[in-house]
Amino acid sequence: MVESYTDTPISLSPVIKAVSGGCNLRCNYCFYSGNQPEIKRMSVDTLEALTKHLLESPSKHFNFIWHGGEPMLLGIEFYEKALEAQTRYKRSDQDIRNSLQTNATLINQGWVDFFKRNSFGVGVSIDGPAELHDLVRVQTDGRGSYDQVVSGINQLKAANISFGGIAVVNRITVNHPETMFAFIKDGGIPMALNRCNANTDDPEEVRKLAVGPAEYNAFLLKIFDLWINENNPAIKIRPLDELVRATLGYHTESCSFLGQCERYFTVDFNGDVYPCDEFLNDRYLLGNIKRQAVNELWQGGDFRRYYLGRRGVIINCEGCEWMDVCNGGCIRDWEGSKGMFNPKEISFCEAKRSLFQTIKLRLSELGYTRGII
Repeated sequence: MVESYTDTPISLSPVIKAVSGGCNLRCNYCFYSGNQPEIKRMSVDTLEALTKHLLESPSKHFNFIWHGGEPMLLGIEFYEKALEAQTRYKRSDQDIRNSLQTNATLINQGWVDFFKRNSFGVGVSIDGPAELHDLVRVQTDGRGSYDQVVSGINQLKAANISFGGIAVVNRITVNHPETMFAFIKDGGIPMALNRCNANTDDPEEVRKLAVGPAEYNAFLLKIFDLWINENNPAIKIRPLDELVRATLGYHTESCSFLGQCERYFTVDFNGDVYPCDEFLNDRYLLGNIKRQAVNELWQGGDFRRYYLGRRGVIINCEGCEWMDVCNGGCIRDWEGSKGMFNPKEISFCEAKRSLFQTIKLRLSELGYTRGII
C-alpha cells in the first residue's frame, strides 16, 4: 500500500542552494553551461525563516547541506548567522549537523578555522588528476582549476579536517578507470563517483559529456575489481561501498538507495522548495519555506502528488529481487525523465540489475554470503 505523507520524517537533510546556481567556475558539464546565472544571495530574512520552520518541525535530526553553485561565495559571515539562527531555534531534543559542498578554490585559513571550529562536514568536487580534472572543471578564463582545488585540499588536510571528494564520471573519465582508482588510492580521501547525465534540453556541451548507465556500470565494475584486489578497507568509494553494504543486507545512508527522497528536498535562495536540485522549475515547485511551515509543505497537495506519485511507481518494482537494494533508484537516473512511469521499462533499471547481479556474484566468490545472497 502506498503510504500517505502526514508526518515529517524524523531525519531531514535539506539541500540549501543559498547562492542558487552562482559559481566562480565554469565546469563544462554543469547544467548552467554557457548560461551561468548571476549570483543570487539568500537574504537574512529567508535564512531566518528557513531555520525557524525547519526546527519547528517534529524532526529531531538535521543535516543542513549547503550547496550551489559555489556556497562559499556568500562568505563566512553568512554561515555564522546560519549557526546563530540554528542555536536560537534548536530544541533540546534536536541535533544539527552542517555540511558544505565546494569546489575548494576559495578555501583559505579563515575558512579552515571556521570549518574546524564549527565541525562542518566538507565535500570537495575534484574529477581526478590534473590531466582529467582540468579538461572539464575550468575557471572563467578557461584555465583548469586543479591547482587551486589541491591547494584547498592541502589546507583541509593540514588542519586535520575530515572531508570527502566527489568526482563526476563523464565522457572522458569513464575511459580511465585505472587512472581514477590510482588517484583515489593515492589521495587517501573518501570519494564518490557520480554519473554525468543530461536531459535532451541541456546544452550540447553537457550532452556530449554525459555517460549512459551501461557505460557507467562498466566503469564501476572495473573500479570494483581494482578496489577488491587492493584489499584495503581504508579506501572508501561510493557508490561501491554502499552497493556492497546494501547487497549484503546492511543498512545504507545513501539517498540513491534509501527510496526516501523527501528527506533531501532542495531549498533555493528565495525559499522555494523543490524535490531535488535537478528539478528547479515551476513544474516541480512544492511551496516556499518562508511562507509555509514544514508540516504544511508535507501535507500540501503538490508535495503529496509528487512523492505519492513516486511511491506509486515503486509498486511496479515489487517482486524484483533487488528492491531492498535499489528501492526504485534515484529519479535523476531515469534518463532525465521527470514523469512517473515504470522504471523497469528504461535502460537504467536493466543496467542497475546487471550491476547488482555482478557484484553479488563477485562477493559470493569471495565468501560473502550474508543478507540477500
